[in-house]
Amino acid sequence: MSFSSLTILKNDELDKLIYEENLQESKQLYEKSKLIKKTMSEITDLLEKSGNQIKHVEKKTEVSKKDIENSKIKIEESQTYSKNIHILKATALLSVVGLCIGGPLGGVICNSIGSSLVGIGIFSGSVIGTLSFGGTTYGILKSKN
Repeated sequence: MSFSSLTILKNDELDKLIYEENLQESKQLYEKSKLIKKTMSEITDLLEKSGNQIKHVEKKTEVSKKDIENSKIKIEESQTYSKNIHILKATALLSVVGLCIGGPLGGVICNSIGSSLVGIGIFSGSVIGTLSFGGTTYGILKSKN
């Protein structure tokens, strides 16, 4: 064998080695690419799922905000109703007190004027007592609120 044939063999072996090495690197790159593709696919799935969860949470948050606003309105209405009930109860109670005081007082006053006016006196005393006690109470309590 000559020197040139040895060089050719060596070049062929070198080419073969380079080819084998490139083939191995290509296989490794292919495997790594497959792994990267799988990882990216999993990340995409996770992002889609978390996006759906975020949308669901946002919807629930909006519903909760509306429920809270409606509850605030109902609480305010209840407080107003409760205040009005207290005003009406106090007005009714003191109207009865005015009725109890004004009726007999009107009867006594009218009896001193004349016995025929006692009924009218009791009635007018009751009305005046009811209106004065009840009206005053209502006015005072309404102005406080």
